[in-house]
Amino acid sequence: MQRDTPFAGDQQDQLQTVSASEPDVAAERPRRRGRARSKGAGAAAISPVLSARGGQMSFLSPDAQQDIHQAALHLLEDTGLAEAPAEAVSLVEASGGWVSDTGRLCFPRALVETVLAALPRAVTLYGRRDDAELQLGGSNA
Repeated sequence: MQRDTPFAGDQQDQLQTVSASEPDVAAERPRRRGRARSKGAGAAAISPVLSARGGQMSFLSPDAQQDIHQAALHLLEDTGLAEAPAEAVSLVEASGGWVSDTGRLCFPRALVETVLAALPRAVTLYGRRDDAELQLGGSNA
């Protein structure tokens, strides 16, 4: 039994003959390069060292930053921290903090300022490989 195809017998042979004798139009046509041709030499090489340089942009003015800092100090001193762990309560009380009448751990401004001043200005986040560590601080964001 013969299969029913769109081109049966001789018609299919003719189609193959015609298509084989025509030149390959796609091979003669120049390849399109899109934007690469219009931009010139091509894309810049990507650096193998990935880093995030930053620290140049500030979304808040110095006054706004100071307002937020003062508000945080106010909250820590006057409102305090609810449900603080017993070990944290002991450490903060030994450093001048107190537990309020409502059971919240309060931090004096001087204690918070002292701790903030003692914090390191740079931190290293270590990766699984030695070459995959990330330095945070200064102009590294």
